[in-house]
Amino acid sequence: MSGWTWAAARAVGTSHDGQGLPCQDAVAVRSVAGPAGAALVACVSDGAGSARYSREGSRAVVREIGARAAGWFAREADLPGEDEVRLWLEAARERIADLAAAREASSRDFAATLVAAFATPTATLVAHVGDGACVLDGDDEGWAIGSWPASGEYAGTTYFVTDAAPQLRVTLHDRPAHSLALFSDGIEHLVLQMAARRAHPDFFATMFAPVRASGAIGCDRALSRGLRGYLAGETLNARTDDDKSLILAVRA
Repeated sequence: MSGWTWAAARAVGTSHDGQGLPCQDAVAVRSVAGPAGAALVACVSDGAGSARYSREGSRAVVREIGARAAGWFAREADLPGEDEVRLWLEAARERIADLAAAREASSRDFAATLVAAFATPTATLVAHVGDGACVLDGDDEGWAIGSWPASGEYAGTTYFVTDAAPQLRVTLHDRPAHSLALFSDGIEHLVLQMAARRAHPDFFATMFAPVRASGAIGCDRALSRGLRGYLAGETLNARTDDDKSLILAVRA
């Protein structure tokens, strides 16, 4: 049987936990059977800590983008183009606008980022708004950057789906990916070599090993629980106080 195996988890940061706040990240992963074979749809969204309803915003982003992408791959053999992805992003913005209207709030109160990867047996498309990143392994050169974090105009800022003019970046990797990692900015400084703009090879080799060894098709729930324990553990919390999300997917 062909398809994808993945582990996915998120954990609240100590800065939020100390204030009694929930994790404001959201993750969504699914494998879609269609004309292209088994296509992977993976999304991570990081809700802005300064936004009142960012938890709801991040959830709306991954649910809407994930649903739109799943519908596409159920009927289409090719990857979507940038114009199509922009339509999906606009649908997510409309969903947030409806949530904001129901709360008598502003869309900015639901501010959240997006890192999404859509992988078919022949190519991978990454859609990205803001920080966080995607790493993929699809050729002889080893780990490659699927999409790099984007900083905002000022230090410590970034871009959000709810911005007036969202800074969407769509990157096509015209080759099959055998391993994909998506993560929020809570761990990006720990797993990326920022100055060299490279991924830490030892980290990803270590983290992907149990996923590759898994016999599961789809979500390996035991590995996902273990991944959540790692993200919530003292080792990472000593190095970052932010919310943390990580998806690790391999072609089975």
